Amino acid sequence: MSIGCASAQAQEVPPPSSGHSDIIVTGRRPPNAPGSVEDRYAADSIRTLGAMTIGEVIERLERRNGGRPFSIIVNGRRLADISDLRDVPPEALAEIQILSNRSAGNYGFTPENKVLNLVLKPRFASTTADLGVRLPTEGGGDDVTAALRHIKIDQERRFNASVSLQGNTGLDGRDRIALLEGGANDALTPYRTLLPSSRAASLTGGLALPLGSTSVTISAALSDSLSRQLARFTLAEPGEGNVGTDGNAAQSITARGVIDASRTRFYQIGLSASGALKRITWTGELTGSVTVSRTGSQLSRREIPGLSADGDLAALPGSYVPLAISSSSGTLGAALSANAPLVSLPAGDLTANMRLSGSLQRLVSTNGGGQPSRQVAGQGRYRGHLGFDVPVVGPGVPLGGFLGRVALSASVDSEWVSSAGRYPSYDASVEWQPADFLSFSLGRSRAETPPVLNRSRDAVVYTPGVLVVDTLTGDYVLVTRISGGETRLRAVSEDMSTLRLSLSKAVGPTNISATTEYISSRIANPVVYTGYASALFQRVFPGRFIRDGAGQLVSIDVRPFNASEERRNILKSNLHLTGIVGATGGGAPALADNRAITWDFSVTHEWTLQDTLSPSAGAAGIDLLKTPLDGVQGTPRHRINIEVDASYRAFTFQLGARWRSGARVEDISALAPYSIRYAAFGTADAGMSWTLPQKDSKPGHSKPLRLWLTVENLLDKRFSVRDSNGQVPAAFSPAFLDPTGRVIVIRASRAL
Repeated sequence: MSIGCASAQAQEVPPPSSGHSDIIVTGRRPPNAPGSVEDRYAADSIRTLGAMTIGEVIERLERRNGGRPFSIIVNGRRLADISDLRDVPPEALAEIQILSNRSAGNYGFTPENKVLNLVLKPRFASTTADLGVRLPTEGGGDDVTAALRHIKIDQERRFNASVSLQGNTGLDGRDRIALLEGGANDALTPYRTLLPSSRAASLTGGLALPLGSTSVTISAALSDSLSRQLARFTLAEPGEGNVGTDGNAAQSITARGVIDASRTRFYQIGLSASGALKRITWTGELTGSVTVSRTGSQLSRREIPGLSADGDLAALPGSYVPLAISSSSGTLGAALSANAPLVSLPAGDLTANMRLSGSLQRLVSTNGGGQPSRQVAGQGRYRGHLGFDVPVVGPGVPLGGFLGRVALSASVDSEWVSSAGRYPSYDASVEWQPADFLSFSLGRSRAETPPVLNRSRDAVVYTPGVLVVDTLTGDYVLVTRISGGETRLRAVSEDMSTLRLSLSKAVGPTNISATTEYISSRIANPVVYTGYASALFQRVFPGRFIRDGAGQLVSIDVRPFNASEERRNILKSNLHLTGIVGATGGGAPALADNRAITWDFSVTHEWTLQDTLSPSAGAAGIDLLKTPLDGVQGTPRHRINIEVDASYRAFTFQLGARWRSGARVEDISALAPYSIRYAAFGTADAGMSWTLPQKDSKPGHSKPLRLWLTVENLLDKRFSVRDSNGQVPAAFSPAFLDPTGRVIVIRASRAL
């Protein structure tokens, strides 16, 4: 039994200038209406977010959730895939409900994430053409998107489709020379890619229809993307400037860049069916996906002459080594979920939920470059889940009126992987609801996760001539990068304890939702990535970095690997307020007359009390709050996200701000006292949208045009890192950390 605030029916009348035509809205209770609702967004609050698609709405809510993803259901049901709904206009939503982690087991999800319930309007129709541009104010890196979207909902029937195109011109060092002054500007960096150029196309579609008492949903997605970047260099061929006029080796050399191009094609289809068999509600799923990616390379036409043959450039590869990497993976999966009441207890029904799932995966990975290799791997994964919700105290139990409601939840999972064995997991929690608007919960869980196939079995790739900054010395170096799969990866095990307080109450015209949760976790064998490795990272994991006899860095292994243990303690709080100002008469009539201001306010504070990493068994723990291993951000002690949104008549306004605390790192291993200061960093975004009614030739119809103007990074702030001498280390150049800076976004959507 799920305990929480009573689920209200979705009742709203959209403002006349909603941006879409042919809209009919009626109230209904979503199927399988869930309990344990921590927060909700009505249609008017969703509109104030100023989003163009449901996918953008989900991204906004995930940001308010501290960057953590949601497990997503639609109309109270789990679907095989929701990628098609991400491209649907948000006006199709009647309501969004955020359910507690405790509700995840009812839908076969693990309890690590909250559940997002997207409640669609019972009737809705829209066809739009969208166009958008992103323009960095410093020039370069322009991004253009275009899309055509259609959706029609009629009760349980739905059809939606969208096609979208995207292109980005990219950025290189020459576009940000002003940010590369000092040690960050060497001879090759101006030619290095800071932001890859890209282009992409995607097509998604969805179909839902009732077949008797069963609801069937089909979804499909296809995408094709290409990106190009120049990040490595090689010597020009002999005769192109490497020989002096006297026939001897010249004191200068000529180099050429190597352009790597990656193309990925993705195909996915999902089939879901759900219904009820007496008191049992069930959902069946079939999914299939194929991903094909290829990476090749070519020499740049531009030569870089007059380079010194000494120092770091002495490691410039003497010959061009092309990349020829290909990977294809396919997955076929099936699942069956069921939920049913078993026994009627004085406090309510004892319910059980189960889920059986299985998938077959195949990976073929080939490296046809300098060191050819080929990997062919297959894997079967099978998982069983069984959970129970037991109401202990309720209105029908003595003292129930005094204590409120108390419920217990417990679940066990077991996953078997054909190439690795069995991995058990469990979750248990107790929830006390002393009043309809207030609940406390305490949970304990353990989950074991085996390595995914591509992380462990991808072909190993050796890429020479990659330009990086050696954070240990501060010098630019050309290295061989080792990437691909790591067969020695171990399963990750996480033990987590959670204490949560939730409040949801309406006070006059204002709805208040607040959540505070304390999360304590211990992770065995956490996966570590060698991304932007700091000097400390190199000292802690020296086996990932190979140096020659002179101490110069010559190779970096960026494949994932396991550390020994990580411990985290986090206190996270969220406050969400929504309301209406200026309503005469209140409620839906005022909104229908468009005379009120609908507003939405959210603030999230995440306070990390502990984040300690043990690199290996028996090694001393590293405090990641004081010593960022990734060289850029690490784990900030405090992170705050504030968002204020409002809508009035045909306008919506958005203002967001994000802030994270800084840190000072002392390098006790340096020959002289040395420290790096990671400054506190805050940034803000501002945006607005305007809906212009456009009369149609058909009486009573309009085809509104909606315009968006957004400024991202409003104050053009960049993350600042300085050493004890007040200098910016080369590895922390603003051009590397944030090449785009402030961005102006202009978008338009026209109903057709």
